Amino acid sequence: MRECHETTERDALPLLLRGRLSPSEAARVRGHVETCAACAEELALLERSAKLFDMATPRVDVAAIVAKLPAAP
Repeated sequence: MRECHETTERDALPLLLRGRLSPSEAARVRGHVETCAACAEELALLERSAKLFDMATPRVDVAAIVAKLPAAP
């Protein structure tokens, strides 16, 4: 895997993936990814990993759990 020396952008990749950046920050990081093969590879790896993790993680039905709680006294 290649290496990127732009640590600010590289460190923001997980935040970009999860939609945790402001629109302007996301645009800046996406612009960097378009020109940096190392970050494009890392973002693709993060995307694949997130999909696998999401598939392996059971969904929690919070509404069903709350519905089964006893009523407050």
